[in-house]
Amino acid sequence: MIDENAIGVLVAHYDLESAEYSLGESAYLDYLARFDDTVNRYLVEHPLADEVRRIELGHALYLELADGEQQTDPMTWLRHLRQALVAADLPNVCVLTAGGRWVPALPEEVASEPDSSESDELPSARESGAWRVSTAPSASDSSAQASPSPLREPGAEYVSASTYGPSEPLRKALAAEAFAQPTTSDGQNSGFGPGLYIEKEAIEQLGKNLRNTPTALPVLSATFYRIGA
Repeated sequence: MIDENAIGVLVAHYDLESAEYSLGESAYLDYLARFDDTVNRYLVEHPLADEVRRIELGHALYLELADGEQQTDPMTWLRHLRQALVAADLPNVCVLTAGGRWVPALPEEVASEPDSSESDELPSARESGAWRVSTAPSASDSSAQASPSPLREPGAEYVSASTYGPSEPLRKALAAEAFAQPTTSDGQNSGFGPGLYIEKEAIEQLGKNLRNTPTALPVLSATFYRIGA
């Protein structure tokens, strides 16, 4: 295992419980499908990185990539994705975080490897597991389909949930999303609300500056800025 800097992206429904109880079953399933279709279409048309850790959470999608592997500015990328969801009338919470994560070392990063015929170690992260490491499909590939995890497709690359070590970006993204959601059903004390939440550390790690610094929102040990309602 090695420690490396990473960027985390969380794209979540906002107040999904209200949608579930206010819509009929058919309309609710259509609502979920429209959200997934909008996100997956954007991922195909606007690849974030060649190799992305993708985790389906049911109410949200989490993406994580090594810092420096991004093909575009993650802040701008996430802002445009959120705009696409808003245009589709899909309330959402989008979060961008940064920090350290522990990941399996690549073969060239391992000083020496035991003979596989004599080792009792578990298969490597790229040989087994439940979670796929997605390779962002090209927009020109008409057959490209974003698939939910866990996956068991022949030839696909997988990473077991247990083979990943702790992820600081993931922990902070989940915390910020929880703080944004409604906390009661009567509208009182309703949390931060829908929006784009950028962690201060992510801004610094990406070498960015905000023209007008919004009000700082403390979330556990992290600080976030809400950009847009």
